[in-house]
Amino acid sequence: RCQNLGGPVALFVSLLLEEMPLRLHEFQAYLEAWKLPLLSQLKERRRLLLDTRATTAEEACAEVEEALGQVEHRIAEVDISIDEFWAEVMLLCDYEGGEEAGALSKQFPGLSPSTLKTLYGTLIG
Repeated sequence: RCQNLGGPVALFVSLLLEEMPLRLHEFQAYLEAWKLPLLSQLKERRRLLLDTRATTAEEACAEVEEALGQVEHRIAEVDISIDEFWAEVMLLCDYEGGEEAGALSKQFPGLSPSTLKTLYGTLIG
């Protein structure tokens, strides 16, 4: 599944390894631009479901509650910060199970959890 990582993860790791921390701010802007329309749609759906729940008889609320739970879960998945994205990349790098083992290390030689931690410390410190 992660053997050929592309898109946001590949860009993020490339920027880190090329030691281009200023470009990480650009990446953060892209991340925000990506999630904004998704979050807007999801929050509008949540608002509609909350309105529906408020006007629906209690015995008929099960479907609305289930849909609301799914929307809340999706909002939590999409509403990711740059720090949470960083943590996900670290987890991918550190993961040692099954066919995904070393996926980041294979695509980016020299990448290790300790390298990521050092880079993170440099950028935030």
